[in-house]
Amino acid sequence: MFGEDVDHYIELKLSQSDEDSNETYMGLTDGDFASTPYRRYAVSQVGNMVWEHNQSMLTYSISNQSIMWVNRLYNNTFTRAWQKVNGFNHTTTLQNIIANPAEYEDFYQILTGERDSIAVSEQLIVGTNDRSYYSRGWQSDLSYSTAIFDIEHVIKTGVRVHQDRIDRDHFEQNFKMTQGIMTPIDDTTEFTTVDYEKAMRFLSTLKIR
Repeated sequence: MFGEDVDHYIELKLSQSDEDSNETYMGLTDGDFASTPYRRYAVSQVGNMVWEHNQSMLTYSISNQSIMWVNRLYNNTFTRAWQKVNGFNHTTTLQNIIANPAEYEDFYQILTGERDSIAVSEQLIVGTNDRSYYSRGWQSDLSYSTAIFDIEHVIKTGVRVHQDRIDRDHFEQNFKMTQGIMTPIDDTTEFTTVDYEKAMRFLSTLKIR
């Protein structure tokens, strides 16, 4: 099929990246932003983003003057857990408190750590969005160049088998502010989302020019 004048090519790609940062959704009131734009409220101390991404791909090709056949195996994995304050154990939203700190002064002072959580409604709901993903598969591409009636033609065909999945394990826990420190409350952890989605696909192509 390929004859003696054949070129072989092998390539392996590997990559890894990760993050561990104190990311938060928590904003500032207009007044606090105007005076100290880089300030962070005490409540945001629980904000934490941890993720890791790993990627690998193995490529092998064989070719001569008229045929090229390329095969690729690939695998990607990604895990992420983001802990952040979702709000109070109360109908008042964080957006309302930030927008109207004078109207919700008690809640605002808890956000800044100036006041302790006393009532149950002053407890803070901290959510963790824990997710993991993967995508993997095999792709094969074949191209053939030939002349028909002195006209050059290239025939290309390929197949891909692909699989991916996401798992979600989201949960919330009550915290209280005590002397400027966010303290978890025992036996208040509750899972809000536990599910997964997965897919399997087969693709094929044919092109002649």
